[in-house]
Amino acid sequence: MTRRWRTVWATCESDDRIVRLGLAGSGVVVSAGRGGSLEARRVGDGSLIAPPTFTGIPDIAHIVALVAWSDGTGVRAATGAGSLHKSHRWLQRWDLVAGKEIRPAIDMNRPQVKDIDLAMLRGEQVLVVINRGVLEIALLVGRPDRSGAPAASRRRVHRRHGR
Repeated sequence: MTRRWRTVWATCESDDRIVRLGLAGSGVVVSAGRGGSLEARRVGDGSLIAPPTFTGIPDIAHIVALVAWSDGTGVRAATGAGSLHKSHRWLQRWDLVAGKEIRPAIDMNRPQVKDIDLAMLRGEQVLVVINRGVLEIALLVGRPDRSGAPAASRRRVHRRHGR
């Protein structure tokens, strides 16, 4: 007897087609819609953790890179955006519970962030970013500066050009 997949839950709360998914720990799924909205939902029942976060990225077709994580009290995400016709060189971080951007956005100096992931580097949580064939490691995630705001500095620990 063959087992078949069974739908546990599904959502159709908006016309915004999902283009990217990320997991923020074992119990939260984060989705990015074509129109730039971000949603965090509980895996068990599909309920929203908070209202959708609207990124408001101007003149960009959709989010092309997404990574999500939990920091104990909230759900965070980082995004890169673009399309075949437009570029967006900013790496943006989001607090999905508060529904707002964690400022400042990080200027990647190259158009269109292609992929983002989390890693641990020398005991620090970092973002690993690929943009237009360049691999950059060590964007600080959540480490506060003296004012208590998350750090947004970009360090190049390793950089490799793709073919």
